[in-house]
Amino acid sequence: MKKLILTTAFAGMVSIAAFAQEKNTKTDTVVNDIKKGVKKAGHKTAELGVKGGAKILDQQIKDKVGPAGQSVYRDGKDRIYYIDGKGNKIYIKTSDLKPAKTP
Repeated sequence: MKKLILTTAFAGMVSIAAFAQEKNTKTDTVVNDIKKGVKKAGHKTAELGVKGGAKILDQQIKDKVGPAGQSVYRDGKDRIYYIDGKGNKIYIKTSDLKPAKTP
C-alpha cells in the first residue's frame, strides 16, 4: 500500500513539474522579436551618433575607404578608423585602406 501511495505521489509530482516547464511559445516569440527590434534600433542609433560626431570632430578621408567600403576618418591623434554597424570605432592601418571608387 505504501508503494502505491508513493508511486502515485511521485507520478503526480512529475506531471506537475512537466506542466510547469511548458512555455507559451507565442508570447515568447513576440517578446524575442521585440528584444531584437530594440537591439537593432539601439545599434543604429549608436552608429548614427558616432558617425555624426566623427564628421564634425574628425577629418574624413575622401579618396580612401575601409576594408568593406566604409567611410574612414582621421582623428586628432592621426589614427585612422571606420565605424561599424554597432557604433564602434575600428582603428585600421593605412595599408588596409582601399582607393575610393569615383562615380
